[in-house]
Order: sequence, then structure tokens, then C-alpha cells
Amino acid sequence: MSTPARATGAGGRRDEPVTVDADTVAAAVRVLPQVASLAAGDAVPVATYLPGRKVIGVSIRDTSVTVAVVGAQGVTVTSIASAVRSAVAPVVGARRIDVHVADVVVPGEKRDAAPDEPDAAIGAG
Repeated sequence: MSTPARATGAGGRRDEPVTVDADTVAAAVRVLPQVASLAAGDAVPVATYLPGRKVIGVSIRDTSVTVAVVGAQGVTVTSIASAVRSAVAPVVGARRIDVHVADVVVPGEKRDAAPDEPDAAIGAG
């Protein structure tokens, strides 16, 4: 499901609506080598609630998108946030992108998979 909002154009005026799909945002983040998985957040859940399911790790608001991730070992938090923002920017319009790095997984460590991801061991293979 998508969340429509309006992107701000030149001169600060509102332009055409930009629709953001939570599944598209999640897919763009999952393929990043800096990211082990999406995360559910900590005290405040990070998720988009859709009919019959939710997209863990992506929360879409009118003016911002929050992405919560588990980072890969050996990558700085700054690098993780930069990679996530670069991957997500083309699909979220003018929204601010907030990145929450909830944890870091070391190679071979078993991680809890989000409900919509298969179980995985990082670095195993």
C-alpha cells in the first residue's frame, strides 16, 4: 500500500503528489551490503501497517520516512545511514529520511528475521 503526500518544488510551493510504497522502500534497503536486515525499532515500533500485514522497519509519514535497520559488522553508522538515504531517496520524493541503526550483526551470528523475511545467518555460506 502507498502513502501519498505532496513534494515541495522550487520556491517552496507544493507540486504533484508523490506516492511512497513501503514495500519498495524495504526492497531498496534489503539489498544494501551495509544492512543485515530491517529492524522493528526499539521503544517506538517502526512499521507500516497494511491490510493483513505490516512492513517492518519502514514508517511513512507525510513529511518523512523512517527506516530502522540492523547494520553489518565493520560498517560505520554514518556509512549505513548514508547508504540507506541514497537507496531510498529516489522513491520517497521530498520527504526527510530518518535512519535508525538498531543493532549490528557480526558474521556468522544468527539474527531474528523480520516476519516477512526468511531466517538468515549473516556471513554464512
